[in-house]
Parts: sequence; structure tokens; C-alpha cells
Amino acid sequence: MDGLLMQYTNSLRSYEEDLMKLEQCKTALEIKEQEFQRELALVKSPPVSLDNFRGELATGFYTIRDVELYESYQEITTNQFAYNFEVLDKQIVSLKASIEATKQSIVLRQAIVEKKLT
Repeated sequence: MDGLLMQYTNSLRSYEEDLMKLEQCKTALEIKEQEFQRELALVKSPPVSLDNFRGELATGFYTIRDVELYESYQEITTNQFAYNFEVLDKQIVSLKASIEATKQSIVLRQAIVEKKLT
């Protein structure tokens, strides 16, 4: 086999393996995102009532749990997941383009090698 053709084939295999890993990563991240969204309500659990919410420390607890923690959790479920999906999607598109370009290079190189043999 031609050395350059072998290099293209190895690159193609590597790109395809990387693509598979990224797609598995995206699937795992989608599952985690769904988990986070399902558990958002748990941040404010148990609900605040007059039986369990009184005194000076209660106000601080409320501010931390129901405002700051809740807002941080929401930021994770929206902005951070969206950013990571965007990065993954860009990498996936880039790898797919590299795969297609490498496949074309393989076809062209095979044609050159065959032409040399005839």
C-alpha cells in the first residue's frame, strides 16, 4: 500500500473514532442536562412554611437557597449546557468535514496509485 494512502487511511480512522467519542459525550451531556432540569425543583425543597421558616437565620437561608442557589442552578441548566453543546457541535461539524476531505483524498490517491500501476 502506498505510504500516503496509508497515512490518509489512518487519519480517517482517527477522525471517525474522535467523532464517535464526541457523539457519545454529547449524548451523555444531554442526559445530564435532562437530569438537571428534572431536579431543579429540588433546590427549593422542602417548601418554606411558617412551621419551618422563622427567625433571623431563616431569612439568610431563604436568600441563599431560594435566590442565589436557585439562580446559579438555573444558569447551569441554561447557559453552561448551551455553551458546551455549542462547542461540541462545532467540533462534530469540523470532524465531519475532515472525514469527508480525507475520504476524497483517499479516492484521489487511489486513482493516482492505480494509474501508476497501469
